[in-house]
Amino acid sequence: MKLWFSAAMVGLFLLNAGTPRAFSQSEKRTRTSDSPREDPIALGAPLSYWLKVIHNRNTRELDQAYHAIIQLGPYAWAAVPELTQIVAGPFVPIRIGRDDKGEILSKIQTIFIKGGAVDSLGAIGAAAAPAARSVIEWSLTVRVLPPEVPTSDPLFIDLVALDALERMRGAGTIAQFGMEALPEIRDLMESGNSEKRKFAVAILKEASLPIASDLMKSDRCSDRILGLSALTDMWPVVASQHVDALAGMLVCSEDMTGKAPVRLPGL
Repeated sequence: MKLWFSAAMVGLFLLNAGTPRAFSQSEKRTRTSDSPREDPIALGAPLSYWLKVIHNRNTRELDQAYHAIIQLGPYAWAAVPELTQIVAGPFVPIRIGRDDKGEILSKIQTIFIKGGAVDSLGAIGAAAAPAARSVIEWSLTVRVLPPEVPTSDPLFIDLVALDALERMRGAGTIAQFGMEALPEIRDLMESGNSEKRKFAVAILKEASLPIASDLMKSDRCSDRILGLSALTDMWPVVASQHVDALAGMLVCSEDMTGKAPVRLPGL
């Protein structure tokens, strides 16, 4: 892991300030065994019952199972594999104008089911960090395709809002995983895909700024380009004239890279 990324650690601690502390691996069994039952109870049933509901995809009780997991929080760490499977499951985007009403409703239901699993993983916290990649991939999934023919269909507008909500949900959940999710966030920050970098910014929030600043001060051309790209992705939080000024000032010289000068991209 690069040294410049260590700034995110403090940021993630700040993001999680005021939330219940997640149990470490060594605390999980100790904490659970300190309770009256090995199988913690929520909403009148033990965790093992809710795990069966999730495993069987019992849609009649699935929402209640999610509420039970959220109520248990870190005590529900045993639910992580089942929840991860739900999040990682395949999904075919909604096609306005091509899918019939039944198909659209079925796909919306799948979105809600996956969203509930994401919320549950966030409530579990650090113990759910192994699900980080699946949560990121689902968050960045295309859930609705633009109509082939331009339309003012209000359904499409609502679905775009739903898609944005799922991305926001995913960013908030990854932040709840804390430092255990740093490798996955680092990969997003270092991506050549601006959409992935922007998602990393959404996760880290203000912690993204010291990372971008450190990159901009690096002697490595690739780091400086990445730093400016990160700041560009933060527009309009970072003023466009500042990004333009930095792009004009910073040039990777032959002295630093041994290669021909490279002009850094602007906004």
